[in-house]
Amino acid sequence: MQSAIGLEGVELLQDRWLGEPAVWSPPPIAGTEIQFFTVTGNTQKQLIESLDGSGLCSTYQCLPDPAAPAGGSAWALQGGGFEATACYSPRTAIRTIDSFVVLPKWVPKPSGGVTVSLVTRWNALEQVLYVHEATHAAIAIQDFTALNNQARLLPSCLAWVRFWSQPSLFAQEEADQNAFHARLRADCRPAIGCFVDGWLGW
Repeated sequence: MQSAIGLEGVELLQDRWLGEPAVWSPPPIAGTEIQFFTVTGNTQKQLIESLDGSGLCSTYQCLPDPAAPAGGSAWALQGGGFEATACYSPRTAIRTIDSFVVLPKWVPKPSGGVTVSLVTRWNALEQVLYVHEATHAAIAIQDFTALNNQARLLPSCLAWVRFWSQPSLFAQEEADQNAFHARLRADCRPAIGCFVDGWLGW
C-alpha cells in the first residue's frame, strides 16, 4: 500500500508545471492587432470561471458563434471598423480597416503551482480560439479590400461618400462570416477553429 501511494505521489510530482511546455503565444495576424484580456486560475474549473466572467460581450457586440461555449459568454472575439478618410479622388481615397482580435492571456502560477496537463490543455484551447478569430479577421480584411476596390472605380468623391454610407455596406462580410460559422456547424473540428462543449474538459 505504501508503494502505491508513493507511486501516485511521484506521478503527481511529475505533472507539476515548471515552465515546460511553454505557454503558447499567438503569432501575428496580417493587418490585425492582437489584444488580450487577463484570465486567472490554477485549475481548469477556475480558468473556465474566469473566461466566462470576462465580460467580453458587455464590452463588444457578440454574434452567435458555434465556437463559443454555452451560456452567452465569449472566450475570444474579432472586431474592427474603418478609419476616416478624406476623398480628393476615388482612385486614391483608400479606407483602411482597423481590425483587432481579443484573446485570453493566462500566466500560470510558477514553481509547480499548476499541472503540466493543465498548461497543455490551455495551449490547445488558445490555438483553437486563435484559428477561429484569425479566420474572422482574414474574412473581414478580404471583404473590406473588395469594398475599397469597388469604391476606387466610382466617378466622383460624392459617389464615393455615398458608397461608404450605405446601410447595407457590410452585408457581404456578414454573409461571409455567417458562412464560416455554417461550415463550423457542419464540421466542427479544433484544427479549423471549432470545438464542442467538453472538448479536453473545456
